[in-house]
Amino acid sequence: MPARKAIITAAIPAVLAIGAYQADRYLQRKLLPAGRDMPHEPIDFGLDAYEVWMESRLGTALHGWYVPPAHHGGHAVVVTHGWGANGSLMLPIAARLADEGFGVLVPDSRGHGFSSKVGEISLPRFAEDLTDFIDFAFAQPEVGSVAVLGHSMGAAASILVGTRRDDLDAVVAVGAFADPRELMAKAPGMTRLPEALRRAVFRRMEAAIGARFDEISPLFVIDRLNSPLMLVQGGEDQVIPLTDFERLGEAAPPGTRSLLVVDGVHDRLDEYLPHVGAIVAFIHTTVGEGADASA
Repeated sequence: MPARKAIITAAIPAVLAIGAYQADRYLQRKLLPAGRDMPHEPIDFGLDAYEVWMESRLGTALHGWYVPPAHHGGHAVVVTHGWGANGSLMLPIAARLADEGFGVLVPDSRGHGFSSKVGEISLPRFAEDLTDFIDFAFAQPEVGSVAVLGHSMGAAASILVGTRRDDLDAVVAVGAFADPRELMAKAPGMTRLPEALRRAVFRRMEAAIGARFDEISPLFVIDRLNSPLMLVQGGEDQVIPLTDFERLGEAAPPGTRSLLVVDGVHDRLDEYLPHVGAIVAFIHTTVGEGADASA
């Protein structure tokens, strides 16, 4: 036994070193999103939008499209994309909201779309950029109140931001994951790792993004939301399991609305367009009421 213990003790530094190496390789791949095409422009949907350029907290350029509300003092919705996507892909939904008289702000998060390419991208960085775009929307003299609609990583960021401020009319989370660790654990490079090395990867990632997963994962923060919430999920989503939708619904504050789009998949948001009416109706019941609307 002493010899075996000595061997195990001697192996610990090697295991940790392998874990750190694997973590760094994984971070290099996973914190740099692959860009996607930008197939749409606002004019394609009849949107009279103008471009917004802002400075991020890193001093880099952030891009977005903005359409004012139909009436002064009206309501705006910040419509934010997911990981590796861009604002162009959210324009079909934004156009439907604009048809209802809402102002819409469609941002490109840092490292996506027309925004500046930067290094590490993560849920906290998405939340930082979303916060800045929300502040921009509130600063417009024609805007009376603001709601947020986010997809995938943008949905997770919307939930996180909604726990940190109490001035949002509503949060609509489309295809939100429960805990990013569960998704990452299913990645091919992670499934082959022993549990100890996976934990090392996650610890390394927490250090890189500057936050613990238990402090930012939707499942663990959703009960602290300060605004009315609607969860939207595709029944045929092959990226986010339906169980995430169900678990988030169970953990969410009382009064949370749920919408299951039976044929919806993760990345084809056009399949959600027939159901935008339900989202619009939900937002209409909350505008101007902020956190009090959940009472």
